[in-house]
Amino acid sequence: MKKIIIVLLAFFSFMLLSCSGEKQEVKNLVITYNKVKAEAYLKPRAHLMENFTSEKEFRQIDTYISYLYKTNRILKAEMKKIDFEEIKIEGEKAAAVTKERWVYAYLEPVNRNPISEEYDVIYANKYSLIRKGGRWVVDSLESSEIGGKGEG
Repeated sequence: MKKIIIVLLAFFSFMLLSCSGEKQEVKNLVITYNKVKAEAYLKPRAHLMENFTSEKEFRQIDTYISYLYKTNRILKAEMKKIDFEEIKIEGEKAAAVTKERWVYAYLEPVNRNPISEEYDVIYANKYSLIRKGGRWVVDSLESSEIGGKGEG
């Protein structure tokens, strides 16, 4: 009986560590995704996102960057804070719910002069992730503005 209890405890410890390791992978991917996306918007170079997104999400980012560039704008964005409120992992799919503070402005692409005011916004985001090539990538992002001027 003692051996069974020890084996069960070891198994549950392994599962707990494995699950927390996967959750950290999801967190790391979401943080990196946002840093690289801010860089892709500023440069503007959508291809920077290829390793962090599914094809579907990549097309959305590429379309937005193209739209900005055609309207003679680029986006300078910086994530100031991110709080992970929930992470769920089910097999090859995961979801991360966050609350994020972003500061951003639109710039003229050539000389990088601001052409908008600076926005300070709080978003509630839900990231849907899938495994691609053995690692997590963002498949979609649902975003809602929930505050501004750094509140919250």
